[in-house]
Amino acid sequence: MPSHELMAFMLEERWKQEPYAYLTPWGEPAMIAGHGTIGLEIFADLPDVDTVFVPVGGGALVCGIGSALKALNPDIRIVGVQSEVNPALAEAFRNGGPVWIDWKPTICEGASTPLIVDEMYPLLRQVVDEAALVSEADARAAIKRLALGNKLVAEGAGAISVGAALAEPPEKRGKTVCIVSGGSIDPELLASILTEDEDDAPSRKMT
Repeated sequence: MPSHELMAFMLEERWKQEPYAYLTPWGEPAMIAGHGTIGLEIFADLPDVDTVFVPVGGGALVCGIGSALKALNPDIRIVGVQSEVNPALAEAFRNGGPVWIDWKPTICEGASTPLIVDEMYPLLRQVVDEAALVSEADARAAIKRLALGNKLVAEGAGAISVGAALAEPPEKRGKTVCIVSGGSIDPELLASILTEDEDDAPSRKMT
């Protein structure tokens, strides 16, 4: 289910009509804590990490990872990454609170929502140091790089963390970790990306 449809499912409480138990991926404390184990693994493997790039949809993933890492070392820089066409996190930071945006189709659906919900914003503001926006072209270039260079299949929402990191000078990001959060990409889309011409150098916007 695309993230904007999942948002409507949550806000309209459609889950009440379903026969199963529903746990929101964007506000359930146990799920956020579970994501925190990724932060613990990062720190165990690379305790001197400088920057961690994390895709952001509703925010639970980056909140869990960021909370764990900040508890271990407050100086670790956490960058939340979203699609440039749906910058809900960047707009929330710019406006000092959640705002609705006009959601647009993107290959980065899992890192693209029309709203950062009120319940998540305070923790996002606490643990995320910067919001990075990645263009569709840069997301495609990151997917291609991961597939051909690293033999790793990644969907757009997973690859944008790499796109954001590559667009930043190494001397600024230092020792870097990118969370590649999923590989659910349509085979035909992947094939088209792998056979297209090289894109221009990545560009990004920071907030």
